[in-house]
Amino acid sequence: MKIFRAALALCLIGSYARAADKLIAELLVAAEAGENGRVETLLAAGAKVNGRGKSGLTPLLAATTGNHPETVKLLLDLGAQVDARGDRKSTALFFAAREGYDSVVLALLAGGADPNATDIDGWTPLLRAARGNHASTAQLLLDNRANVNHKTASNYTALMSAARWGCADVVPVLLNAGADFTIKGKDGRTALTWAKEANAKTIADALINSGAKH
Repeated sequence: MKIFRAALALCLIGSYARAADKLIAELLVAAEAGENGRVETLLAAGAKVNGRGKSGLTPLLAATTGNHPETVKLLLDLGAQVDARGDRKSTALFFAAREGYDSVVLALLAGGADPNATDIDGWTPLLRAARGNHASTAQLLLDNRANVNHKTASNYTALMSAARWGCADVVPVLLNAGADFTIKGKDGRTALTWAKEANAKTIADALINSGAKH
């Protein structure tokens, strides 16, 4: 009888686990599609608002990658952890900044997202926005206390990232916020060095006009 009960308990545990996996899988799909009604139904049915799928994906991260600010707000209101980490320890704000999803960025910041959180590479959301040439996104982050001169372990900055990849739109935003063009990476490069190597004349001129030395 004890063996039977133990086997039954294991079966029930396995059944519950499969049911929970199914719920979170459905919730992730609904969140990424911005289906708010479905999201609420699944949460009411027992899906966990901070449950995780593959690669650590949470419903909030899914809604962010789908660019659904209203779903992001809904999940935050229902207890989603705003700075939950996903792939490479990135928060939802990293994904929104990388893609230039300004409405989602605003929703996350309003929900308490840390604009200076760092991922596995030491990057911040601002570095991601700079790399994507998202000027308005960078400005939103800066308006919410993002550190314009944050340095990764290699002394890499948002200004360097913009210069390296020819992201001319975001450079004035960074410079106006006090980006330090004198910072050198551990390889000795400055933002101006990167701009010259990238043949990004507009950026090089902007840096020189701001006082950067040849």
